[in-house]
Amino acid sequence: MGSPSVGCLRCLAGLALLVGCFLSTTEALQMVCNGTECHMRPKECAATQKRCVPDGPCVDCCSNSHCRRFQKCTEGVCKPAVAPKPCPAGLKRCTVGGPCVRCCKDCDCGSRKTCVAGHCKPARVVACAAGLKRCSAGGACVECCKHKECGSGKKCVSGQCKIVKCCKDAQCGKGKKCVAGQCKPAGVGACAVGLKRCTVGGECVKCCKNADCLRGQKCVSGQCKPCGIPACAAGLKRCKAAGACVKCCDDKDCGKGKKCVLGQCKSSAACACRRGLVRCPNGKCSKCCVDKHCPKGKRCCGGKCRTRC
Repeated sequence: MGSPSVGCLRCLAGLALLVGCFLSTTEALQMVCNGTECHMRPKECAATQKRCVPDGPCVDCCSNSHCRRFQKCTEGVCKPAVAPKPCPAGLKRCTVGGPCVRCCKDCDCGSRKTCVAGHCKPARVVACAAGLKRCSAGGACVECCKHKECGSGKKCVSGQCKIVKCCKDAQCGKGKKCVAGQCKPAGVGACAVGLKRCTVGGECVKCCKNADCLRGQKCVSGQCKPCGIPACAAGLKRCKAAGACVKCCDDKDCGKGKKCVLGQCKSSAACACRRGLVRCPNGKCSKCCVDKHCPKGKRCCGGKCRTRC
């Protein structure tokens, strides 16, 4: 493919290969295969820029989330947006210029409520497992609510039927042992200060429900985390809290034959550096990234091995 003046190319495994004409090997390696056609390989973006789609142009932003407050992304550039009017009392905006709504996240609502399309609605209550109950609407599933619901010699303590006092394991039921005068699940010790178990024998966690966390936080997988960070679009993720939404964080997030480069999955062939170079975390190919890439007695300075920096 290509005119005789620039050489004939053919594509194989994503690479542009020479087929006996006039294109040099160096020039051929600067091309990439798109289906059956060969195109020049795109250059790396500057540190402050990104590509919204693989092999697309380098831009400052792909969505409004990449811009500052009261800015919006217009054709890849962050431009000033008209500051919206204040919302009426009790309402808020979830996005710049968005509609005024009652809530943006579950922790904006009261107890036992969830945020649905900007409105606080009663949370859906899931049935308790066999043998458990709720002492109040929307409360946690427990074994008991009152002492009389437990057997002889037991009391209801924090939703569990426990022997008032024990001296030996035989006084406890099956799978339990006497610890400090209390019958507890065998093999399960007390949680550290500030932690709790959401279920009998479960792991020790910071929280079981949003009410266990401070204001402005919500309970996620047993940990209290800040509210207000919007979810990424489908197919994207954050590599760190409050970080940008990207396609990948590690090579394992990409398919076979691809690598993760600056949050984008790219062909391994397109990611390969020239012989003698290594790819650094910033995505650039250099002689070195850290001192251990250099010979003894030299240090890595600006991607090159030097005697002194």
